[in-house]
Amino acid sequence: MRAKLMLAVCCLALGLTASAHRVRVFAALEDGVVKGNVYFSKGAKAVNVKVEVQDAAGKRLAELTTDANGEFNYKPATGGALKFLVNTGDGHVCDYTLDGAAAPDGDLKELGRQLHALRRQLDDYEAQTRLRDVVGGIGYIVGMAGLCAFFLARRKRGG
Repeated sequence: MRAKLMLAVCCLALGLTASAHRVRVFAALEDGVVKGNVYFSKGAKAVNVKVEVQDAAGKRLAELTTDANGEFNYKPATGGALKFLVNTGDGHVCDYTLDGAAAPDGDLKELGRQLHALRRQLDDYEAQTRLRDVVGGIGYIVGMAGLCAFFLARRKRGG
């Protein structure tokens, strides 16, 4: 019986993931230069982080390092899709694919900047802890306690 309880607890624990501060990367093409930044979901800048640039086939084109603001620049030699891979070295990994569209002109540049800011705001919003998250966590704890109480009561009754 104890083995079954331990197995159930282990199975539940394996399904949990931590996302306290996921790393994010975003890039946009501006005046023929890819400008991007790397940041954590709570808004902290990822400083001195390596960013690998790959083409659509997965061929490594360059390795960049973010600056003090978590930003990087890359001048692509040719058109085509680019993939930016980030690995902070402590388990935080992400990637972003930039389509090979031509550099936007005029008002589209401003739209690109606004889109970049909007994506950042959306990431920050998703990272916030809300009441439903707290209530869900409490419910999970109460449920686990109830499950343990059930098995302990069943064990004491001999069943």
